Amino acid sequence: MKDMGADVIFAVDVGSISDDTPQRYGDSLSGIWALFNHYNPFSKIPDVPTLSDIQSRLAYATSVAALEKAKASPGVIYMQPPVQQYGTLDFGKFDEIYDVGYHYCKGLLEELRREGKLENLLSGSLKGTGDRKRNGPRLSRRQSI
Repeated sequence: MKDMGADVIFAVDVGSISDDTPQRYGDSLSGIWALFNHYNPFSKIPDVPTLSDIQSRLAYATSVAALEKAKASPGVIYMQPPVQQYGTLDFGKFDEIYDVGYHYCKGLLEELRREGKLENLLSGSLKGTGDRKRNGPRLSRRQSI
């Protein structure tokens, strides 16, 4: 985004907290045991991670360094609204999640205003921004999500 000419970037982390506690399933794993464990309401053993769970964890593990670099970059306002209890596919809770994010951001902007930082953001005078020369022409935004 900086290369495309943005001076101030609002980075919003909406990742959910995943349980990464190591699990021990022994030397082998029976499919019948896993199926029984999944449907047993009294079981204290968590389900075996699905392929999508494993892929999500791998994607998260590879993005940690990039996240830390982005958080430390000048001109980046990092936000983490309290939406960790919602799942990635909780589309049915859109309105509830929207309200949580709205109230979080409203409070954050009010705090920035009280600290006198909001005016600096709007004028582009954050440390490391505003006077920077652009590295070539500004590219238009892609028309995709």
